[in-house]
Amino acid sequence: MMIPKKVLHFLVAFAALSSTIPLAAEPSLFRSQPEKIHVNNRVLATTNGKIITVMDVMKKMDIVFYRNFPEYASSVPARLQFYQTNWSDVLQDLIDKELVMADAEEMKLPLTNGDVRQEMEEIFGPDIIHNLDRAGLTYDEAWNSIKGDIIIRRMLYYRVNTKAQAQATPQAIQTAYEQYAKENVRPKEWTYYMISVRDEQDEKGAKIANQIYQQLQKTPVKIETLQDNLKKWLGDNIAQVNVSTKFSHMENEVSDENKQILATLSPGNYSKPIAQKSRATKSTVYRLFYLDSMNPGGAPPFDEVKDEIKSYLTDEAISKETASYLERLRAHFGVDKINARETLPADFEPFSLN
Repeated sequence: MMIPKKVLHFLVAFAALSSTIPLAAEPSLFRSQPEKIHVNNRVLATTNGKIITVMDVMKKMDIVFYRNFPEYASSVPARLQFYQTNWSDVLQDLIDKELVMADAEEMKLPLTNGDVRQEMEEIFGPDIIHNLDRAGLTYDEAWNSIKGDIIIRRMLYYRVNTKAQAQATPQAIQTAYEQYAKENVRPKEWTYYMISVRDEQDEKGAKIANQIYQQLQKTPVKIETLQDNLKKWLGDNIAQVNVSTKFSHMENEVSDENKQILATLSPGNYSKPIAQKSRATKSTVYRLFYLDSMNPGGAPPFDEVKDEIKSYLTDEAISKETASYLERLRAHFGVDKINARETLPADFEPFSLN
């Protein structure tokens, strides 16, 4: 089981739609462009007696757009791009939203003007009128839309989220972890350094390498201070010694020879010198290995991934509970499930530049 990105749940404040619009990466948004968006207004759908038009969809997108991209509020090309990318998803959400609103009305869900005013200020700041004008919205349009969003969130919490959260039980998380552990076995990983000694005379190189090892046995030093200590120990011979940068390699990235050496070490220890052939010059190189750390691999610990697994299970449950909730609402209000986009002409484009 993979842990995917969070599922886009029904009407989650519409904010997640913004992830599909890489506005800042589009240089065309900063060029001189026509200044008006043409709206091909028409009825898009009717649900539970409520007519939804292109303008209704646009006004909802205006709030989402301003919430996520206030810096592009006056950019016509940016707004058009957002409209064209997201209108059909927002339309489908508005259709489902009407059913939830009807359920909330039957339930007599409490909501105060203070709740709506607080969220208005969070989105549009203290200078609400000015920022509403930048967003292309009237006060009443924004008020009614935000009021609807709050109702939707609360209804989903009552009808969906509480049931979904109850399904992510400790037993369910443990069962999911066992499957996750089977599918996500991590290889061993070594973090280490190599101290290489080179000399045209093999015997001299071996002697220097052994001298370093003997000094390390008498005076263990951290790898960070080894270079300074080598200068004291070796004098003129220091030029023949090189301390590598830190290597971090998975098990399949380490040669069998080096793996055998590293496997004998504990973190913080140096190996005995070993003669190896240089790949570049084919000459003999004497190397000591220093093990900084070793991750034994295997399945990630339960505590490391349990929250991620719980979130995944909750998301899956929310997705299923939402679908079930909407089906119950359609049956209750006598509404057929439709894909609004499929009911429109294939070449229909609600937004374009004049």
